[in-house]
Amino acid sequence: MAKIPPGPEWPEGWQNVDQVYGPTHVLGTGAVVQECAPTPIESRSWGRMKPLYGGR
Repeated sequence: MAKIPPGPEWPEGWQNVDQVYGPTHVLGTGAVVQECAPTPIESRSWGRMKPLYGGR
């Protein structure tokens, strides 16, 4: 399946790859992965975190 953005050529949303690109035998996907340094944890008080979970 391929997620198609709104536009005039094809129906938007999740569509069968064959419908968009024609007969497809192999669909290759790739990713570029880089190592990164760990992010330090910042201390937060519960009073500042509570609104994130719907509390007041």
